[in-house]
Amino acid sequence: MLRRRRNRSQNPRLLPLALTKMRKAANHAHFSRRTRGTKTFTTTLIVGSKYYRTVEEEGGIKDYIGSQPEINEKMRSILIDLLVDVHRKFELMPETLYVTINLVDRFLSLTMVHRRYRKQVLAMEKSILGQVEWYITVPTPYVCLARHVKASVPCDIEMEKLVFYLAELGLMQYPIVVLNRPSNLATSAVYVARQILKKTPFWTETLKHHIGYLQTKIR
Repeated sequence: MLRRRRNRSQNPRLLPLALTKMRKAANHAHFSRRTRGTKTFTTTLIVGSKYYRTVEEEGGIKDYIGSQPEINEKMRSILIDLLVDVHRKFELMPETLYVTINLVDRFLSLTMVHRRYRKQVLAMEKSILGQVEWYITVPTPYVCLARHVKASVPCDIEMEKLVFYLAELGLMQYPIVVLNRPSNLATSAVYVARQILKKTPFWTETLKHHIGYLQTKIR
């Protein structure tokens, strides 16, 4: 899937230079392993979290079920469950699932869809991308999860898998997706996972410092 290129005058969503620098710092924190455990990595991790909290509203989901006469929450849950199965079958990149669900929800929040469209998925691709203005590189829960898990020290494979499992369960619940930011969902997944695995304290000073949420604000 190609993303249409725009110049600065055509793209109202183009971020200021300061945010662009923050995004580069965030990407560096995510992909660079050479600086793990160093002061540089800690700084970029914090900057990355602040950047994504700044722009996540742009890819936010509006409440749309009430305006869709032929779609309900149960149908959406079935669709997301199917997408999860397809995602695992073809062993796609983890973020692909989160971006796909974000595109589906944003499209449904902008366009009334009838059941007949289920047989016209390929024909709808251009319409979907047009409705979301080809804006597909949005902060998803996965982006936040990747950073939140790193801040949850100590973190093992069991912890990481449980966090992502809880996040996927959250994606199936329409109210959770609509009423919460991606960072909220990711934060809750980490918090609940630590409780289930009895990692005390459930919310550490490190998590509060890197993620920016107080324990009393987590729901």
